[in-house]
Amino acid sequence: IFKQPGTILLFLFTVNAFLVSTWAFDAEASWDEAFDNLKWLLVFVCIVKTHSNRRWLPVILLIYILSCIDIGWDVTFAGKAIGRRLRTGSATSVFGDENFLAPHMVALIPLTVFYALSSETKRWLRLTCAVGAPLMLNVVAHASSRGAFIALLAAGVSIPFLTRGRLRSLAVVSILIGSLLSVRLFHDQFWERMTTITEEGQTGSGRTAAWADAWRLSLVQPYGFGGEAFDRGLRSQPKSTHNMFFEILVAWGWQGVIFFFGFIFTIMWDCYRLSKKLWQPDRWPQSREY
Repeated sequence: IFKQPGTILLFLFTVNAFLVSTWAFDAEASWDEAFDNLKWLLVFVCIVKTHSNRRWLPVILLIYILSCIDIGWDVTFAGKAIGRRLRTGSATSVFGDENFLAPHMVALIPLTVFYALSSETKRWLRLTCAVGAPLMLNVVAHASSRGAFIALLAAGVSIPFLTRGRLRSLAVVSILIGSLLSVRLFHDQFWERMTTITEEGQTGSGRTAAWADAWRLSLVQPYGFGGEAFDRGLRSQPKSTHNMFFEILVAWGWQGVIFFFGFIFTIMWDCYRLSKKLWQPDRWPQSREY
């Protein structure tokens, strides 16, 4: 596990959190967050270790996918959505609120579609995924998260470039169908909220001021102020960062930014290399791992 560069960077990010907590602005909050980071490191190691063979590889993905479909069912048919507020049960407690729930849906919708398209997948699961993908998309519509919407657009644009052969053709058709479905699901309230992405003031998010505030603090202390420092008294305006780059920059310093985003990009590079290795030009269907 620790031969993988991504794991090493995540380990260094966790060690750095404990180091910065020794001089943190709010020591108690920072130590709590450092221990949370340690827990996630252990979860990551466990996932890598227990999903290193073909039998167990899809298990965690299916747990997430089926949970998200269940949430989509609740939001669509069980009346567990009031405007943007999503009233969900214990299965979604890890997500926090709609701004965390919607990106999980966006991340898993493409995989759900690919499971539905895969002839290696059992028929009941293909049908479940085909029915479940629109329910997951409806959660994104109800949540009306601007960040999740931008992520959804990025996913839609990138998928044709990241797939090959017949799979690319099926993916493009799926995107077109999903786009038509979005016209129906994404209501006027959703589009009104999306128009505020580039606005400031009363109708906008006002977050560029928070980012400028975070940048100012990073120049004062480039090694970080510790976990939750920005929201616990350092910010000079009312908004939180709403931005992982600036959140980490203020909390864990430039070294934390390098470790964390280095981890993400290293994992993405590993996925790219794996996809090239697993691609078989003359085979259809492609392997489920691809």
